[in-house]
Amino acid sequence: MNKRDNGQGSVALRKDGRYQVQVTDRTTGKRVTRYAADEKAAQRVLREMQSRQDSGRTAVDVSSSVKRYADHWLESRAGKRRSQATVREYRRRLTTYVVPQIGTIKVRSLNVFDIEDMFDKMAKSGLSRETIKGTRNALAAMLGDAVKAHHLVGNVARQATLPDDQLVSKSRVVPSREQVVDLIAVTKDTDLGPLVRLLAATGARVGEALAAQWQDIDLEQGWWTVTRTTTVDLDGKTVIAPRTKTGDSRLVAITPDVVDELRRQRVRIAETRLRVGDAWHDLDLVFPTTVGTVRDPHNVRRELKKIAPQFPGSFHGLRHAFATLAISVLPSDAAVSKVLGHRKTSTTTDLYGHLRPQDSRMVVDAYALSLKGSQ
Repeated sequence: MNKRDNGQGSVALRKDGRYQVQVTDRTTGKRVTRYAADEKAAQRVLREMQSRQDSGRTAVDVSSSVKRYADHWLESRAGKRRSQATVREYRRRLTTYVVPQIGTIKVRSLNVFDIEDMFDKMAKSGLSRETIKGTRNALAAMLGDAVKAHHLVGNVARQATLPDDQLVSKSRVVPSREQVVDLIAVTKDTDLGPLVRLLAATGARVGEALAAQWQDIDLEQGWWTVTRTTTVDLDGKTVIAPRTKTGDSRLVAITPDVVDELRRQRVRIAETRLRVGDAWHDLDLVFPTTVGTVRDPHNVRRELKKIAPQFPGSFHGLRHAFATLAISVLPSDAAVSKVLGHRKTSTTTDLYGHLRPQDSRMVVDAYALSLKGSQ
């Protein structure tokens, strides 16, 4: 056995006859392990790893396994120019889906077929297209940084094709108009009533509503400027963040009946604030907790499930219902796409350009009329 200090690394003979080479990565402080068939080869590997360290590079390279490379990337690079919530999601998807299936493959040997086979297995296990696509995004982000670092020539994750539709779990359930109307009725006298009314009438995401502040809402004119959403930090705490990286916002019209509901909500919050006193956190939220803080979307979804267990799709079902019905009553889906705030709009949306205020009013009014017609 040839041991050196942490900075220089070590070479050791294993019981199976191979030589183990270990170096402490100066970037992460973690031990990086490689193997060689004989001592001469082990010394060569050790010198290569030391050379990489001395030149300011990481001891991990594309000869490492996907698991090893992912561990290092998550610790040292993933957080650069990415939000904590994004890194947390990448870590979950890489750990849960990628590493168990292709974690032992060397990064430099990884090919498109390895990744597509992984996608097919995910689909056959019942995972949704959204989950598979998110997994591809996480892997592509890691390999994309490897390309930037000149560790790889191309990003094979970006080249991989998602499974055929027939293989993928159909997770998207669109509630009917009658189901939406029933949900509004069931939640009417509950804490979730105002939230359900707003989401049903605008197609907004629940995170956007939970992050909404009164300064965003013009109750006189009936407009909501959607500019932020809820997210989670690396510790898993729910926080408020800009809706997009660029801080873009969108203008969504609010129907008179929803405006009335929000006026009542404002009164309820004022009464709660008086009862709580000094324990109240003044964040100006439209849908705060009982002490004024940000509500966790997961907790709100569980609460909805208890109140309305038969409603499909939770709050996102309201979004799907809004989009489906709005598109069915409007000649152009460009306006609908803008109201929903899709990051990647369709070609039709690009051709029509930016949403005008009258477009937003037309969408929500048409949808509200459609709902009333089913009552």
